[in-house]
Amino acid sequence: MPISQTWSYTSVRGFWTS
Repeated sequence: MPISQTWSYTSVRGFWTS
């Protein structure tokens, strides 16, 4: 999994978790 995709996934997860 590319770093950019991983970053996007983590970003979205963090956004919804917040």
